[in-house]
Amino acid sequence: NTWHQAASSSQIDMDFYLRQREKDEILPWQHLESGVDSSFLLEELDKAFLSSYTADCRYHGCHKCGLCDFKIIRPVVHEKNKKNMDDTPSPAKESMATPLHSDGEDLHFKYRVSYSRCGKICYLGHLEILQVIFRTLRRAKITTNFSKGFNPSPKISFGPALPVGVESLAEYFIMDLPTPLK
Repeated sequence: NTWHQAASSSQIDMDFYLRQREKDEILPWQHLESGVDSSFLLEELDKAFLSSYTADCRYHGCHKCGLCDFKIIRPVVHEKNKKNMDDTPSPAKESMATPLHSDGEDLHFKYRVSYSRCGKICYLGHLEILQVIFRTLRRAKITTNFSKGFNPSPKISFGPALPVGVESLAEYFIMDLPTPLK
């Protein structure tokens, strides 16, 4: 309500700014110069509506986005072990636990969990989403391993943060558990 009141007192038509844009008009990101071609971003927009995946160009070839000049700017791979670099999410991977031995005594079972952020939940910030997931795991009585040190925290690795208001069908986190899920 506060946003609507501020917009009406400033005589701003919210419906104009929040409407779906046509591809031939100026898009919200076009004032930014990131080096990526606008045509590539429009293709990515089309792919997003089709739920189509664009593989990482460092492992699966150039997508002609316009960013790299292959002299100064080029894709860089820092790990030589490519067998762990599978970019395509697979439902089978989400349910598998990988037991890892650490320090010769602790067991670590890692689970990759995928979820979507659609509807009103997309208006939560990244830190709020983290707290929701931590609370959900506690309520489900899922115990995680904790980091060592002065301020231990659950061993959960999250994907990149989304801007507030952006929906996604492919969010994920990896949780490290002391015992396998039943």
